[in-house]
Amino acid sequence: MKRALFITVALLIAVPVFWKVVWDRIGLRSLNQVPIEYYGIVVDEAGVPLHGTTVNWSVANGLGPSHRPGSTVSDSQGRFSIKGVRGKGLSAIPERTGYRFVATNGGAIYSYLWPKAERHVPDPQKPVVLTMHKWKGGEPLVRIEYKTFRIWPTNTEIRLDLVRGMMVSELGDLILRIPRPPEMASTNQGVRWAVELASEGGGIQLMDDMLMRAAYEAPADGYQQSIHLEKLPNDPQGTESMTRGAALRSREGMVYTKLGFTVGFRKEPDQPGWIRVSSLSNTNGSRNWEEEPSKITRIGR
Repeated sequence: MKRALFITVALLIAVPVFWKVVWDRIGLRSLNQVPIEYYGIVVDEAGVPLHGTTVNWSVANGLGPSHRPGSTVSDSQGRFSIKGVRGKGLSAIPERTGYRFVATNGGAIYSYLWPKAERHVPDPQKPVVLTMHKWKGGEPLVRIEYKTFRIWPTNTEIRLDLVRGMMVSELGDLILRIPRPPEMASTNQGVRWAVELASEGGGIQLMDDMLMRAAYEAPADGYQQSIHLEKLPNDPQGTESMTRGAALRSREGMVYTKLGFTVGFRKEPDQPGWIRVSSLSNTNGSRNWEEEPSKITRIGR
């Protein structure tokens, strides 16, 4: 009798839970299984359409199979479309011999679980532009592999030679100034400091993570004389740092560098900070960052 009662109670609890799980999965599936409609155009750096380009795509299917792959080919105007499938998101990657995909906009979200502002709105009159870089062939490049330099929070210039991987007293490529007066460095306020970056005989511009990974060529323009970055106190551990990416033109346009850097200072105002750099430099006056292992000079830690 007790055993039968126990089983009955267990079923009364388990069955509603089971159906709730099923219902939730069905509900989530319906929100994730959205009709996919995507219009794109494949172009080169100059905006010229690339006809006959293969576009590999993959649909994330929410609660169903993880991904559904497929492919299509751009038409005579470089255009293509993806329709007739359902899912929560799409990834579209063009592939063409002699080219590299350099855009960072090959993905689209359709799921109703995402905010409306983040969902893709298809428009055949405004296709998504997917840019490809025509591979020109690697040139001699200099790569610095995460080299760290100690720096002091003063307003004096700190100069780094990114071709030799060393700190120098004059010329060089990257110029830093760390304005950190006593009131900014107070331990009562936590970590607070700023960094000003410039180049020797050129300019600098920030690049986001996606562009840092996708860029095979330095920007032709858009460089600033200097940039100012400020770090406010918000680290209870007593250490603050900031990591950024940038394109650097230096030495009167003879050196183009793709630069990743981390600058940091401790909470104590009398302690030195650091800058850790990783970079790829073309020293031939060319904006080409295409890498061929045999043509790269590597500078270690």
